[in-house]
Amino acid sequence: MHPVAVIRERGSPSGMSVTETVKTLGVALSDPLNLSSGKSPLSPEMATRLEKAFGTDSEELLAHQVAFDCHA
Repeated sequence: MHPVAVIRERGSPSGMSVTETVKTLGVALSDPLNLSSGKSPLSPEMATRLEKAFGTDSEELLAHQVAFDCHA
């Protein structure tokens, strides 16, 4: 399962808008959009940002990314 699917399955972080999420993560608007569209993989840096901001497990998300990459 793609890491974004895992995040979506568990619900968006605090029901935040994309703009609020970008501000919280301290990233460019294109980063989460490219990730969610599959244009870019989840990086360790983004996984760490998601963990710090929303309490997601960065190692679990990265494991999903590796599995997704292996089966793509």
